[in-house]
Amino acid sequence: MESELCSQWAGCSPALVQLKQQLNRLSGVDFPLIIKGEKGTGKGLVAAAIHRLSQRKSAPFISTCCLVWEHKDAVAQFEACYQKALGGTLFIKNINALPEQILIKLQRFWDREYIGQQIQVRIMCTLSPRHENGDLLESSAPWLSVCLPQLKQRIEDIPALFWMLKEKYKNIQELSIDNECWPLLLSFPWQDNVKGVERFYAKLAVLSEQKQVSRTLLLQLFPEFESVAIKQQYLAVNLLDESGPKLGTRRSLASTLLEKQIPECALQHVAVSRSLEFIMQQFNEKITIEHAAQKACVSSPHLSYLFRKHLGVSFKKLLLELRIEQSKKLLVTEPDMQITQISHETGFHDLSHFEKTFRKLVGVKPSQYRRQLH
Repeated sequence: MESELCSQWAGCSPALVQLKQQLNRLSGVDFPLIIKGEKGTGKGLVAAAIHRLSQRKSAPFISTCCLVWEHKDAVAQFEACYQKALGGTLFIKNINALPEQILIKLQRFWDREYIGQQIQVRIMCTLSPRHENGDLLESSAPWLSVCLPQLKQRIEDIPALFWMLKEKYKNIQELSIDNECWPLLLSFPWQDNVKGVERFYAKLAVLSEQKQVSRTLLLQLFPEFESVAIKQQYLAVNLLDESGPKLGTRRSLASTLLEKQIPECALQHVAVSRSLEFIMQQFNEKITIEHAAQKACVSSPHLSYLFRKHLGVSFKKLLLELRIEQSKKLLVTEPDMQITQISHETGFHDLSHFEKTFRKLVGVKPSQYRRQLH
């Protein structure tokens, strides 16, 4: 059974291992099942795998989609599919796309079929994200559910997925991926999950004139990876101004806070750590040292002293550096965001003040900084 499951999904991530364990358990019962997951996560594969792992594997597996049913004949179409699936499994996609009055009629059916009787057909369904009808799950039938992991929840499976696709598309072209490509491939926000990866690989096999895929070739054929490359450049140099003398070591403190982490030096005094937690959450709001001192349960002068003693920076200076670090991040990761919007979102409600502070701490204007990266 396990080898059969492994042939359906590439990889061995914890999320995938857990899913395979769930499928083994779900295959041992005949209760109706809702299969949840984003587009491209393999809902149809899951339904077919559960069927093959069950005692119904020698009987029909019938798959149908409610989006193509004529509503006036929906009940008759369901009954026809049910008859074809006798002894086996009926997989119904997007069942909540049916009108409520139709779902009520079908609900009566599985309420009758699934309570205290031998099950002739196991029902499995998926729900369409474009419809919110939840009456299906209010049935008295013992509905089970399984939620499929997104690809971003099992990133470590992507190389194995590429190896599987390499075998599948070798008749078009047998590609080899350079190691320098993997940081881009692993960081890319794959739309439609595994389906998105497969569409990409199929296009790559057709478009590439070389069997060896380099990072340069990848960026040339698929410009959408450029934004990922820019973000990686930004992260690789730790917000880019490693040699900038004006931010010095305090720049790394602002970077740490931006990542929602309290630096070790701040843990030596509870008032400092409490105030930093407040700053991390509210740095883009109109806050003062008085607000932070109140959260830390100390006076403002004492908190000012603690900041200089434990952090080596004043409250005001740290607040400005944190806002500038966030603005730098947005300039890199949100190339279409207006400078004015970035100014407001990082707590600078005066554009001229923002540009003046940015230039003082970074050395260039925000617009120049963005141009340098692109």
